[in-house]
Amino acid sequence: MSTTDVVVYGATGLTGRLASYDLDAAGVELAICGRDAPKLAALTAELPAATVRVATIDDPASLAKAFAGARV
Repeated sequence: MSTTDVVVYGATGLTGRLASYDLDAAGVELAICGRDAPKLAALTAELPAATVRVATIDDPASLAKAFAGARV
């Protein structure tokens, strides 16, 4: 997994989406994360520089993988 500045878990929700837009506008190296891969993929149309990381909150291994290499 590549390094990134910030991972936004829940990026397809209202607050996560707004935070992702603001981080992207600020030039932050961003990964969007959540449990729904198709919704995350659709969001990359609006945030093309963001990478996608899929994880579910009840799976510690997927969360560890999703946040690996992240600063925040």
